[in-house]
Amino acid sequence: MSDVRLDIYLLGEAQPGVERSTLVRNLAATFKKDVPVIEKMLRKPRTLLKANVDAATAAKYKGAINKAGGQCDLVAHGEQLFPSEALNPVTPRPTLTIAPVEPAAVIGDEVPASVSDRDINYYSTPTTESEATEHFCYQCGRTIAEGLAQCPYCHAPQILFHRKDKAAAGVLAFFLGGLGVHRFYLGQWWGIFYLLFWFTLIPSIVSLVEAFVFWFTSNERWDQNYGRVPAASAGFKAFVAVVGFFAFIGIVGMTAAIALPAYMDYTTRAKVQGALPLVNETRQKITRVIQKKDFLPSENLLAGLPENISNEFVSSIHLSEGAQMIVTFRIPHLRDGDNTIIWTPTKKGDEIKWQCLGGSLNDKYRMPECRGGVNK
Repeated sequence: MSDVRLDIYLLGEAQPGVERSTLVRNLAATFKKDVPVIEKMLRKPRTLLKANVDAATAAKYKGAINKAGGQCDLVAHGEQLFPSEALNPVTPRPTLTIAPVEPAAVIGDEVPASVSDRDINYYSTPTTESEATEHFCYQCGRTIAEGLAQCPYCHAPQILFHRKDKAAAGVLAFFLGGLGVHRFYLGQWWGIFYLLFWFTLIPSIVSLVEAFVFWFTSNERWDQNYGRVPAASAGFKAFVAVVGFFAFIGIVGMTAAIALPAYMDYTTRAKVQGALPLVNETRQKITRVIQKKDFLPSENLLAGLPENISNEFVSSIHLSEGAQMIVTFRIPHLRDGDNTIIWTPTKKGDEIKWQCLGGSLNDKYRMPECRGGVNK
């Protein structure tokens, strides 16, 4: 009996009481093959698995197939049931990427040592271009049209895939990576962390590096990682939209908190600068009075000035003791007590010097020569 050589045929029917989908998964786990490959084999009444093996090897194959819920025939070598099938193995069809298949309980841990990936030969007609683009149900294994959300036979939901472009991913990482946009494009939910911590600038630095990594990744490696990315579910899209909305509100709020005070400071300094022509004109008149009459007027009337001196930038200008000129600026967002600059004259011979450190206006709004008196 040791000289007997056998051919092993896999039958296209499952054992009584075993679901076809269970058989497909079990055989895929046993022989470490994709579900579409096993399904193609089972579509034939008989498929030659292995030719010209000894009785012990044939028995191991048969035991493994029976344990998976399938059926097989052992035929003496040379007594081919289907002579039309070529005895030389053909180039295997391109592997279709599918959802991982978990080993079924019926297989157990006892897979024949001689049943390895290289031992299995498929004596079948070479694949055609149409067969290479077939799509299969992930539940029942039957051929279905591409892009269906649900199997028309067993009604099981299908996983929809999209191919991501590495150039587009790199551009998004380079320009919008700090907000995690490139990660959302690749279907990775953890892009949310980029969005939440964008203000630290760490996500921006990381995404710049990622942009060049994407661009210089080989096409083969890219297709392996991102060639078939599961389409985002409606729930995930809604979640990302909600988080993105609140993050956007936060970004707008932080930007406003920084930009609005800076804008208010700019407009205040502009109004102070706009008041200088009237202030300088009034100060020159007071200077001529002091030089001509040799005294320091303490009222507008004594200096020959009108009581009401104002324009769109100045609320009032009036004199006090020592000819101090108190200028009150017309700045609505400042309180009444925080909007004045006081010019104080000092007589040195025939020359009059003015200093403007007095008053309540904050230093950041003053002209450079008037700073150093008030810092609030």
